[in-house]
Amino acid sequence: MQQLAITRGPFSYAAQLAVLAVLYFAVAKLSLLLAIPPGYATAVWPPSGLAVAAILLGGNRMWPGVWLGATLANLTVQASGVAAVLIGTGNTLEALVGAALILRLIGLPQRFESGEDVFTFAAIAAVTSAVAATIGVSAVGVAGAMSLADFAANWWTWWQGDATGIIVFAPLILFWTARPSRGWSTSRKFEATSFALVLAAAGYIVFGSGMTSLGFSPALLLLTFPLIIWAALRFEQLEVAAAITALCVMAIVYTIVGPGPFASSSVNASLLLLLAFISIVAVTGLVLRAVVGQVRRARDALHRAHDELEIRVSLRTRELEQANDALRQDIVMRSKLEEDLRRSEEKFRLLVGGIRDYAVFMLDPEGRIASWNAGAESIRDTRPRRSSASTSRVSTRGRRWKAIFRRRSWKRPNASVGSRTKAGGCARTAPCFGPT
Repeated sequence: MQQLAITRGPFSYAAQLAVLAVLYFAVAKLSLLLAIPPGYATAVWPPSGLAVAAILLGGNRMWPGVWLGATLANLTVQASGVAAVLIGTGNTLEALVGAALILRLIGLPQRFESGEDVFTFAAIAAVTSAVAATIGVSAVGVAGAMSLADFAANWWTWWQGDATGIIVFAPLILFWTARPSRGWSTSRKFEATSFALVLAAAGYIVFGSGMTSLGFSPALLLLTFPLIIWAALRFEQLEVAAAITALCVMAIVYTIVGPGPFASSSVNASLLLLLAFISIVAVTGLVLRAVVGQVRRARDALHRAHDELEIRVSLRTRELEQANDALRQDIVMRSKLEEDLRRSEEKFRLLVGGIRDYAVFMLDPEGRIASWNAGAESIRDTRPRRSSASTSRVSTRGRRWKAIFRRRSWKRPNASVGSRTKAGGCARTAPCFGPT
């Protein structure tokens, strides 16, 4: 739940309350110029939207500014100070209750996220406006400025003014405080200027040209909706709210002071038509822009997800390529090592196979003779069998070891070399490779 940061210093706080009270008073006096009937109720009450926006942005601590501005504005209209205080209290309660419900159900609506938010906001405005209308009309009635028979009609006028003021002007203030800092391009400025000129011309044709006397007023009202659609599709919510406000102001002014399309001999009928038009234009424009914004955000999110997926796929592809390169290098290295091992074994085999004077055996992990060289086969009467049993006997009988390892008769070595006698275990002088 976000709120506009406000300095906590006592002097700054008092200055902010004073500014809010002055703004409320000035806007209220301008709005009272369009009162129906003159003096205490108007078809639209912009100060109600200003009060709700101030409470939303500044917090509940801004209520004294709302109360002071509303009380002073009504003191200039009402002879009774008690009635003015009660009306100011009703306007303050309306702003507090409306802001609390908006924050609870929507949050700070500096941008409507969906069409449901717009409908919720409009419903809250309609409900909370009844607070100020009930307290205000009751205060006027108690003061004796209004008969009991006019209570319902004046309550309706009061409620309509506050409701339309919240629906039209509160979003405009909220969107303005959240406007982006980036500037417009030249093409966007040209389009905005063209839209403003077309909107002003259409407003004059529909509401102030006097063509309603020709019987085309229903058809002329339809000219405003393409402009709202244009604004919703091409601009942000601030521009849409500004266009809605401009149309509503033109409709109200020409209805009150000129021959507008809603002018009627019955004040209640004019107010009903005016309320219907303002509500339809405001809600339609805000809902359409919220839906368009929601679609654009979803599309942007989809594009971002697509870009992120492409980046991840690219990174994963690069990792797989690196892994494949490493695997290829490992395969080449293993192939080279295997080739070196094969050549080494071949050299060793040739080396061992060329030895004729000694018998060389290869043993398996269990100690049995697995193979031998040609020198072992050339030893007389000692050619071992290839079966596991004979090789086992050969490997365990020491004297057969001597016979196997004797290649030929040897000359008696020198005394330094040493010799063994028959008692020592060798029949003749020769190298011995096993136990006796």
